Amino acid sequence: MTMSAAGGLGELRMTVWAAALLFGAIVAPAAARARPPVPPRFSAMTAAQREETLAPIRRLASVATRLERVTRHFLGTPYGFSPLGEGSGIDPDPLLRFDRVDCLTFAETSIALAAAPDPPSLLPILEDIRYAAQPPTFQNRNHFVEAQWVPNNVLKGWIRDISAQVAPGEVRVATKVLGPQVWRDRRGLGDLPLDGDDVPRGTFRLDYVPLAFLQAHPRRIPSGTLMFVVRENYLSSPTRVSHVGFIFQTSRGPMVRHASEVYRRVVDEPLSVFLAQNAAYRRWPVVGLALFEVRLPVARIDRLASVSTPRR
Repeated sequence: MTMSAAGGLGELRMTVWAAALLFGAIVAPAAARARPPVPPRFSAMTAAQREETLAPIRRLASVATRLERVTRHFLGTPYGFSPLGEGSGIDPDPLLRFDRVDCLTFAETSIALAAAPDPPSLLPILEDIRYAAQPPTFQNRNHFVEAQWVPNNVLKGWIRDISAQVAPGEVRVATKVLGPQVWRDRRGLGDLPLDGDDVPRGTFRLDYVPLAFLQAHPRRIPSGTLMFVVRENYLSSPTRVSHVGFIFQTSRGPMVRHASEVYRRVVDEPLSVFLAQNAAYRRWPVVGLALFEVRLPVARIDRLASVSTPRR
């Protein structure tokens, strides 16, 4: 993924480089289960076929249903370490692609596909989610989940914190202090080309629901929820978030749909299995999940669509 410090359980993918450490899927493989047929992947479609597939999805009123329909077409897509970049410069990977995803780019691209009213608006919307501001440069990218990705996308209207809604009275707060000294003392992100001046400064907060509550009440999580895995605070790490994915309530029970470095592809995994695996980690313990509703900010989408131009 390219969460840079934004964005699994081993899937620490936070940015092109931060991804490997910060967003790998540290979820151990579960036993194979019978699954419904996998629909055709976006990567196997032509642009015209993708548009034919997306057109009826755009007409759906429910954002959660749009996300479920969109993400189906990523199932089986290979996992790729930090597959998106700026097309040139520090990270020359493409701004948009369908043949590789990591946990964060899977989430970002899926939200953009669910929101875009037409093909030309897809890239401007994706950039609006991935970057704090224009132009889409490496320095402007939302590299850190608590400090950049979440607050910027809350401010823009793309997501809304629902942790307290899901677990009234049970929410805890994860804090993370960032600044030049923390950045110099970090471990595992030595290849991320940001200096102290590029790193957000301050104390950042992220609400989360403890694992034990989620294990006891898995059906309280609304279908379509965007979830972030939150870990213990280690001073050597510039983030407490290690993975991201979607939770869907299905006929097979609550499922996590995510791009997993362990499975090497996008998979559906029972939420019960996912939570049990996370509860078992000892080297960097997981404390819970931060839960967000994905939203479609209509005025913002209209503005982005009005200035969109086809880009290669």
